[in-house]
Amino acid sequence: MKKVLAIIRASTERQETESQKKELTEYLSQYGFSKESIITLEVAGASARKKNPKYLQMLEDIKNTILTNKDIKAVGLWNLDRLGRVDDSLIEMKNWFINQKIQLYCKSPSLTLLNEDDTVNGGAEIAFGVFASLIKQQTEDLFNKFNRGKDRNRQQGRFNGGKMKFGYTVDKDGYFIINPEEKQVLDTIYKEYSTGKYSYVKLANELDSRGITKRGHKITALALHKLLKDLSYIGKGEYSKFPPIIDESLFNKVKN
Repeated sequence: MKKVLAIIRASTERQETESQKKELTEYLSQYGFSKESIITLEVAGASARKKNPKYLQMLEDIKNTILTNKDIKAVGLWNLDRLGRVDDSLIEMKNWFINQKIQLYCKSPSLTLLNEDDTVNGGAEIAFGVFASLIKQQTEDLFNKFNRGKDRNRQQGRFNGGKMKFGYTVDKDGYFIINPEEKQVLDTIYKEYSTGKYSYVKLANELDSRGITKRGHKITALALHKLLKDLSYIGKGEYSKFPPIIDESLFNKVKN
């Protein structure tokens, strides 16, 4: 029985993977493939734009799966960008499929790579190249737009995701606001260090003896070094706009 390798590249969200698998199964059934004849290759976390190790491994897994299973005569894609977002990788895989006489069924854009006699469909090959270039451009435009949005959020003092800076939380609209409990910790750190009585190590031990922590974790000398130099706490951070927590005169006293 002829089989088809269904390639599903998605984020780590299981729901997205299952949705993509369902649509691809329905699409491949139009070419006579039953569920039993569909071999699924699922990959999560593979960046086709940056070509990270997971993505490069995905390409190797595609080749190895086909080479070790002689019943696989075709590859199915829900969208061409599932195979890659960089044109050179897409063209490389297209040529590999042609050399191995592996048919490619792609739902979007709609194309099949080979004719019934396994010769190359000239129109499909040209279309493949055009869409590969288009995908690359669309990807660059998308990430440029994404980065512009992140820059705008930083300038406006909005959270971009990731780890929240100590001392802050966000309001319902995603703007940074001061976390009152963590502000007390920072106030204590800055005021105690400004007395000149403590080194980083001694202050870390003093805070530990008082049960003062950073979100439940012991505040180390290295953590103090970073906290006491962070310009964000006076509203002058380099990357994001934060409301000031520490008075600038106190910050400068600590610095001196």
